[in-house]
Amino acid sequence: MSIEHEACDLMIREVWPACNIEVINTISEREKQRAFGDYVIKEGACVLTVDVKGETNATGNFPIELIQDVESMDLGWFYTLRCDEIWYYTKAQGYVWRIDFAKLHKKIGRGKDRWRSTSATGKYGWTVILLAPFDDLMDLGISKKWWPA
Repeated sequence: MSIEHEACDLMIREVWPACNIEVINTISEREKQRAFGDYVIKEGACVLTVDVKGETNATGNFPIELIQDVESMDLGWFYTLRCDEIWYYTKAQGYVWRIDFAKLHKKIGRGKDRWRSTSATGKYGWTVILLAPFDDLMDLGISKKWWPA
């Protein structure tokens, strides 16, 4: 099972039931998922679109995908996604981070002295990623360590 599938399973099985969050819809069509994320949820009176991501090792950074495939120059999820929040699971720490996607767009690079770009081989080819330290994202009001509380 991929880390992203594991993260989704954790949300559905443990996190959302423990936090009284209702899944309204699961988005499975690839193009809609690239635009709106994985789920539509209801938290209290708020309805949110959420994309779930995850990593196995705890690096202390949130990887922001700028280019999905260098060869074809396909844009990464930072440019294609329009969800309300990204919920990011760090398996090594057992934490779920909530990232406000609109704030991320407005404030990207403000902590740039510690942010760095890198590339990696992803499932679609060479990917360009901006690594943003979670400490910076918290200081900028973009994210919070959310679960477990």
